[in-house]
Amino acid sequence: MKVFRSSVPAGRPLPIDESVRFPKERFSETYPLLGIEDAKISGEFQKFDDIVVFSGIITGSLLLADARTNEPFKKEVAVEGPIDLLEDETDDDCDGYIFPGNGIETDDVVFSVLRSETPIKPLNGHSSLPDGGDGWSFSMEGEETGGKSSPFDVLNNLFD
Repeated sequence: MKVFRSSVPAGRPLPIDESVRFPKERFSETYPLLGIEDAKISGEFQKFDDIVVFSGIITGSLLLADARTNEPFKKEVAVEGPIDLLEDETDDDCDGYIFPGNGIETDDVVFSVLRSETPIKPLNGHSSLPDGGDGWSFSMEGEETGGKSSPFDVLNNLFD
């Protein structure tokens, strides 16, 4: 559905309740986001001071690649508005998503909002680091290495 800024009168909300489907091609450059399933937008568009605002909820199931194993997994997401749909970046008082021009595709709104919920390092609850190999291993930042010594241990007491 396309919502035109000029068709949203001030003081009279424009209701919306629809499901959205995205083609696989849309996710070719969004790694670790592999897809969005069961996306839905429900609420209303309103206009306040020439800014279109979505009030409602946007839900979906994000298909993500695990940062450790690269195996896909799903994460349910729900984002509640108000969400400002700005025409350009000139309004410093508002935070929101920029959709230039008069027409706003609701598919683009749903995609932008759900994509912004993608974690930087998505981890499935069951993934773990690989074991390692002969003479090397993996460890998380802040983990102790289990007492293995380093050739730099002699420098520990150099400065007191």
